[in-house]
Amino acid sequence: MASLPTRVDLLRIRIVAFTRAARRARRGEVRGVHRTRVAVRRLRELLPILPLGPERSRQVGRALRRVSRGLSPVREADVLAALLAQLLSRRGGPAGHAGLEALVEIARRATEKVRRRALDAELRHRLERLTRRLRKTLRELQRTDPGPRRRWRVALEARVARRARTLRDAIESAGTMYAPEPLHEVRLATKKLRYALELLGEATATPLSPELKRLRDAQRTLGQIHDAQLALEFIRRQHADDHVVPLSDWRGQDAWGSRLERECRRLHARYLRGRAATIAICDRWAGRMAPAARRVGETRPDEETTWLTGTKSI
Repeated sequence: MASLPTRVDLLRIRIVAFTRAARRARRGEVRGVHRTRVAVRRLRELLPILPLGPERSRQVGRALRRVSRGLSPVREADVLAALLAQLLSRRGGPAGHAGLEALVEIARRATEKVRRRALDAELRHRLERLTRRLRKTLRELQRTDPGPRRRWRVALEARVARRARTLRDAIESAGTMYAPEPLHEVRLATKKLRYALELLGEATATPLSPELKRLRDAQRTLGQIHDAQLALEFIRRQHADDHVVPLSDWRGQDAWGSRLERECRRLHARYLRGRAATIAICDRWAGRMAPAARRVGETRPDEETTWLTGTKSI
């Protein structure tokens, strides 16, 4: 039977993924920006279970958050430009393509501006510096990590349970009516549970494919709602501006806005169809909260265990 991975193994895998993605992001590749943000999320999920101590964990966590925040506007601008271009490529849309070409051009110029401002020398330097810091952390853990032990895996299970409870609460708060902001909170909580569950499955060699697929599907649907909502708000902002827009373009843009609204509600109906299955996953893992936390305490009631099972999220 193959041995379970250590925390050093899990960190090494994530650093390799981050390094490759960051290299592409520094070149300005759209896919590289997206993969860098995903790599950052996976590193942040692993960080609390590394034997670094609270202060060091906070320092690395802040560096990861700064990189993620720096890339966020680039990602949103890329998504907006791509979505509008995709709409433009469709045939038979409302009022032909009236007004949409102008919106695509505005979005393209805005995307280029955001990219120049965000992917500047400072952010590139920040990515390189973070890569060096992560590699240094890996070298230190290779010397100090005691290797496979049960307590941090049990603490990770408690963390998954906490993520599941948070998602369950977010789903209940969002209800069944279409409302972008509560759905955005569900999306964020879904991502966090997905990455925590991925890490648990990897750390314990537990097959969790059906549950991860359900969470990925929910995240994808909620992400499409978020993207469509971004495009809809962009169109509304253009209407609110004082620019002189030809009447035909204004009507065409308004028609495309209505189409996006219908798309949001269609996607919301898809989300609702899978809502019960997502809640079932939450209930299954949230029920492990107390037993997991109790097992961690029984294993070693020290500072490291307190940090691992604490409610503070990095």
